[in-house]
Amino acid sequence: MIKSKEKYLRILPPPQIHKLFKDFRNQIKELFSFSNKVRTIVDKYISEIFRNDSSHKLCVHTRLGDFGTTKWPRHHPTRKDFTEESTKFVFNEIKQINKNKEISLILLGADKKFLSDLNFDGINPKRVFIPKNMPRGQDIYFSTKICNTLIITASVSTFGWWIGYLLNDIKSQIYFYDDFDDNTIFQRKDFLPEWIPLKFNLKTKQIIKGH
Repeated sequence: MIKSKEKYLRILPPPQIHKLFKDFRNQIKELFSFSNKVRTIVDKYISEIFRNDSSHKLCVHTRLGDFGTTKWPRHHPTRKDFTEESTKFVFNEIKQINKNKEISLILLGADKKFLSDLNFDGINPKRVFIPKNMPRGQDIYFSTKICNTLIITASVSTFGWWIGYLLNDIKSQIYFYDDFDDNTIFQRKDFLPEWIPLKFNLKTKQIIKGH
């Protein structure tokens, strides 16, 4: 880690080179410690929503906005078809392991209309929940607190990546869209080896696990 006397360290863009982090994991986790105020607000929100809900929380992180536009042409935005099919694929994987466990879907992302339009025919979640808009600190704390499983549908999303990285503390399973090619910013090596890549056939709409 760089030795600095500054109280705050801000790096743009946020680094996602996990191999450089492995000897400093505890320090990095400490950098992401949330204030008492953030924890109090979000813990109260979670308690109100999931007071007696012990279902498995399958979180689906989405990112659209300016991804794929002339501003960020190499940033692949979340695809509706991949989001729907990957969610059903992972849902069924969880069910195979925990047949009697109920599963709730938590849809994460800023585009609430996109989330509302998603269709998950063929599976039967206990509930489908879209959290309210929150400041970024509360947003990431909510995700790292609630998710038992995470799907990152836009693999170039730094926000989704950091949610996944911080989720390791609670032994969550993490999946991500393996849509890499020679033109993509990130590659498989930029994701932790225990994370599970999902490949998507655009013609058949089939999901398979990568390596």
